[in-house]
Amino acid sequence: MQITIHRGINQIGGCINEIATEKARIIIDLGQNLPDNEGNNYDPFDSKEAIEKLCNGVDAVFNTHNHGDHLGHFHSVPDNVKQYIGATAQKIVLRKYKQLSLIPDKKAEMERTMEKIRKMLTFTEKDAFEIGNIKIKPFFVSHSAYDSYMFIIEAQGKRIVHTGDFCDHGFLSKNFYKFIDACILSRGKVDLLITEGTMLSRLDEPVKTEGQIQSDAQELMKKYKNVFVLCTSTDLERLAGFKKSVRLFKNRLLVGDGFQKDILKCFILFPVIRLP
Repeated sequence: MQITIHRGINQIGGCINEIATEKARIIIDLGQNLPDNEGNNYDPFDSKEAIEKLCNGVDAVFNTHNHGDHLGHFHSVPDNVKQYIGATAQKIVLRKYKQLSLIPDKKAEMERTMEKIRKMLTFTEKDAFEIGNIKIKPFFVSHSAYDSYMFIIEAQGKRIVHTGDFCDHGFLSKNFYKFIDACILSRGKVDLLITEGTMLSRLDEPVKTEGQIQSDAQELMKKYKNVFVLCTSTDLERLAGFKKSVRLFKNRLLVGDGFQKDILKCFILFPVIRLP
């Protein structure tokens, strides 16, 4: 087995990882680089030619979630390479590009992009895949992009855990470490861990739980008649916390635009994830 970290080992985001055997090759995430502090976004993979070269001989691309620093180059993947994404994440990405199609002179480009999204193959936590002699099983994780997954990859007697982005401060991550013990560690030796290191350089930085953020929101709503919230529109747990806070106040409304309304509809029928 050969593992190649094409990008992401010395930076946050822009993740591109490849796992290959003599019978199969898969890529996990094709992320765009995040902009630097000055807003610059140099990305040597940001061309159709670069992604086509990278995907030459690849059997499938598995996307951990819908954030651009993990998914961003999906539109340049050749049509003969299968792409996989979470079922709800696909709906969210599709709605995003529908909104972007409203930009003047962008409609035709966005229509082509949306067709690419529609052709993606979808999965949920119950699914498992075999690509040649590589076995892949997704597990739901809590993250600011709802419908995020880590992957357990098995091939040639080796077992790899690819976490993607995840957090342990969300409502849905309450039993995260029990899940690790019950669903991963108890089922065999892990030979390699590939994980996102966003917080590794900030281990002493305090992180509020979603419950604490919800409590803070309630205190602000007690103090002010109107409270304006700026957060990612795909963060189900954060939105659920705000909605629950609003319900505590008589005649208080949670107001969003049409795009946010459609994103919330994507969540209405999301699969219920129950961790051990």
